[in-house]
Amino acid sequence: MSVLNVNIVTERLDGEAFDLVIATNVFIYYDVLEQALAMSNIEAMLKPGAFLLANVSAPNLRAVTIDPVDTTTTRYAPNLIDFIVWYKAHAN
Repeated sequence: MSVLNVNIVTERLDGEAFDLVIATNVFIYYDVLEQALAMSNIEAMLKPGAFLLANVSAPNLRAVTIDPVDTTTTRYAPNLIDFIVWYKAHAN
């Protein structure tokens, strides 16, 4: 496992693709255009069949083939709940 600090709106990493990208508390700070750019960049960095986990639903975009496949609700404390969306990259 490795952790990288990447601006997913403006950066796309070259090299080996990832099995998992976790982007929590990220999409809420972007407008729809920036969310679209971020989703496109993340998609390009994922292996076929890999996952993106985000706690905010990203916009549905025809140009992006990552689809939400499941959701998970996580309770951190009695009054602190987070909603996780699992996106799966399509196989080539």
